[in-house]
Amino acid sequence: MKIQNIIGIDGYTLLIYCSLDQLYSFSIIDFSGIAFNFDSIFLTAEEANIKGRAAVEIARDFDRNLKQVMRPSASELDWQQHFSDLGLDSLDSD
Repeated sequence: MKIQNIIGIDGYTLLIYCSLDQLYSFSIIDFSGIAFNFDSIFLTAEEANIKGRAAVEIARDFDRNLKQVMRPSASELDWQQHFSDLGLDSLDSD
């Protein structure tokens, strides 16, 4: 895989990847350095960018709400639910 684009959004990093077969995917690195990889693939970099930005918005809102209620940490199941609502296949935290 080749990194197609790196975008910083409010402390999060969105990485757009291009595979050898010209399909695109994305990952998010949150403000604490935790990487979230998604199994979804896209035909264009623009589509991966749009879905990736939407995923960053969900993560940012989730983290903001998490801080407001002062829960100690978010479980991967909570993240998985929010990202599946976005229509993304699965989430792997590295």
